This record gives sequence, structure tokens and C-alpha cells, in this order.
Amino acid sequence: MSPLSSIKHLTNFDTVQHDLEQLGLTKAVFEAAINGGLFYYKRTTDFHPVTTAGSRFWEEVVAELRRALITPKNSKWAFKHEKGLSITFLPESGLSIVVTSGNVNTGIMDSINIRTKNAKGPSTLDYVGRNGDLFFDELDLEVSKVKSDSHETWVLLYYIDKKKQEVRSELSLPSAIHQVDGKIVIDRWEKRIVLPTISFFSMIDSDHHGEKQQFSDDIDFEKLIQNE
Repeated sequence: MSPLSSIKHLTNFDTVQHDLEQLGLTKAVFEAAINGGLFYYKRTTDFHPVTTAGSRFWEEVVAELRRALITPKNSKWAFKHEKGLSITFLPESGLSIVVTSGNVNTGIMDSINIRTKNAKGPSTLDYVGRNGDLFFDELDLEVSKVKSDSHETWVLLYYIDKKKQEVRSELSLPSAIHQVDGKIVIDRWEKRIVLPTISFFSMIDSDHHGEKQQFSDDIDFEKLIQNE
């Protein structure tokens, strides 16, 4: 059984805070991840390639999520790179998290049509498909109600809203993958946990998010990192 099986279809962080904290997923963890992305996002200039801001944001969200979850006092989480997919996972529970950008509806409680922003490849289809048995019918992939195993892959979706100068995010469990506007995207969700919105002007600890951040020798990286 999934450690998050009791969570309702749509909820916010405060409602399920206890369940998430049992897995080490505290509010501070998510805030550190988004703020880490913002730190580098706001430091890109017109001289950078046009893809720099988005790429750096994603890279740092992944890195800061892992830094926050994997500490000398808590090294239950691990991470791996599998067929081009960056995965952070909790081995004892079968729970995995992947990070990606969502569309403008991301992180809003009463919104609909939430979907991943960028096209997803075969690795995502395969990994997310482990949430259940996938049915293929004219690029319409549905996850059945019967789980193929206890493994669950949740998606940490985020949307950088330049107009409102904020980042909205949610931790959501995919239920279907479709072709939309010629792209394969995740666009249906079995469960959605809407996370607190982060302002562009949030206070950021530069030592924590900069190059001075170091891992402790107490962490055994050979056990944490898995590469295929």
C-alpha cells in the first residue's frame, strides 16, 4: 500500500502535512527546492541563451529537493538517473518523485486542465506507467485502477508566473498520458497536493543555494546514487 494512499483526490499541503512529514517531505523541503530554482533563475541575463533560465530553474529544483531530503540525520531517500530521467525516491516505500514544469493552471486548487508543459519521452511513459497498467489506444494512455505493483511515481509540477512574480507548484500523482497539440503530456491526475505559492521576492540564503553548499562525509553516496 502506498504511504500516501489515504490522501484525497484534491487537497493542499496543510491538510496532509502530517502524512508528508512522515516521509520527510516537509514544507521547508519544498520551499528550499523552489527557492533554489529561483536563486539561479533570477540571475540569468539577456546575454544567456534563451533556455538558460528554465533549465537552471529545473536543475536547481531537483538538486535542492535532494539536498533537503538527504542529510546526515536522514538518508532514507536516494536518487538515480534512469534513461534520461532524474528520479528521487524512497526505497523502503516504492515512492518516487520526478520534477518538471507544468502549465499555467499548475498549483491552483480549483483549476482544471493541469498538464506538463514540455513533451515527455519514452522514459517518462515507462516510469509513470508503473503506477498501474497502461492502456494504449491512439496515443491515449490511461492508468487502470488496478496497480501493477506498489510503486508510485509522483510529479513535482511547478509554474513560473512572470506576471504575478510567483512560482506555483503541486505534488501530483499521474493517471493518464495523452497527445495534446502534437506533444505527449501528462494531463490527468489521480491525486493533487497543492503546495504553498513562493514569491519571487522570498528571502534566499545564498550560502545554502550557492557553491559553498557541501555534503557531509557522513553521507554514503555509493548507496544513494544509482545509475543505469
